[in-house]
Amino acid sequence: MLRRLCAGAGRERNDGLYRPITYLVAKMIEELTIFFFLSLVVTAIVFAPCKLSGSYLLFWLSNLVTTSTGIGARPGPCSHFLP
Repeated sequence: MLRRLCAGAGRERNDGLYRPITYLVAKMIEELTIFFFLSLVVTAIVFAPCKLSGSYLLFWLSNLVTTSTGIGARPGPCSHFLP
């Protein structure tokens, strides 16, 4: 089933309609946009009840950067189609 879901991405890439970097950039923008707002909520839920001292902005940015690195490093469902 997964192969069928990703078949369109492989076919379009093989036909030369777009380069792999185009897919990767679009995917990163999509996932980081969603995670940007989600991380604001999650870090607020953790920061306030745990009474953490320090800057909330620094706490949020460190969470955003750390998780963004993980999002970028993990293979996606269609990664077997990329060179």
